[in-house]
Amino acid sequence: MTVVVCLSLSGLPPASAAGRVLEQRYEQPAAGSSDTGGGCAAGADGCESFPSGPGEVLMGVEITDDAGGLVSASVRWDTDGDGISDTGFKVCGKTEKPQEIPPNTEIRIFVWSAPSSTCPNAMATAGVVKATFLTGASGGDGGTTALASPKAQLGFSDTTPKRDSTITAKTGIRVCGKHAGTTIQLHRKKSGVFRKIASKKLDSNCRATFKVVANFKSATFKSVWPKQDSDHRAGKSRPVTVTTH
Repeated sequence: MTVVVCLSLSGLPPASAAGRVLEQRYEQPAAGSSDTGGGCAAGADGCESFPSGPGEVLMGVEITDDAGGLVSASVRWDTDGDGISDTGFKVCGKTEKPQEIPPNTEIRIFVWSAPSSTCPNAMATAGVVKATFLTGASGGDGGTTALASPKAQLGFSDTTPKRDSTITAKTGIRVCGKHAGTTIQLHRKKSGVFRKIASKKLDSNCRATFKVVANFKSATFKSVWPKQDSDHRAGKSRPVTVTTH
């Protein structure tokens, strides 16, 4: 069971010119890493929850571990309530500049027990997570509004195909608008990390298909729309697992 410390938006302390600062202490980090994911078991408190307030679209994070070393963390949120975290950002000790976040949203910070590819020497023991929230006008680095997701999608013609057969991965984005002709990528999870295996331009309906040879026992995929305009952040689909027989 994940243990989360929740704060009410109605109880937010006032923001200042330097930003609104919240601190929470962790005594036991989350199991896993920013590469593999993971979570908090009962009794662990390394999955911290911080609410952003109205107009707060930028966030800085700094983690001070009692052991004095760097700490790897992931910052995530779920704006559409589908139970799948939207694209966030990673932290190695602290953010170098404020990062874009959505306002009026529960922001989750996972303090990982293990290092990651972007923070190879990290190791968390116990310490303090400090989150600084800024409005667009105060931050200066990330714009004045939080960016929406284009809602990347992924489906397969068959998720239980015969081994070595060819199947079709159907990708696209829900928020099409002017995004026809932009690029979408197909990623496959290998060694706990999703890596790009192919990319295509979206058609006039913001759809693209990929042919995949199912030469595996089981594999997990997702589609990724890289950030390509000023109106949307990068988007990713739900992971889809294909198992052969």
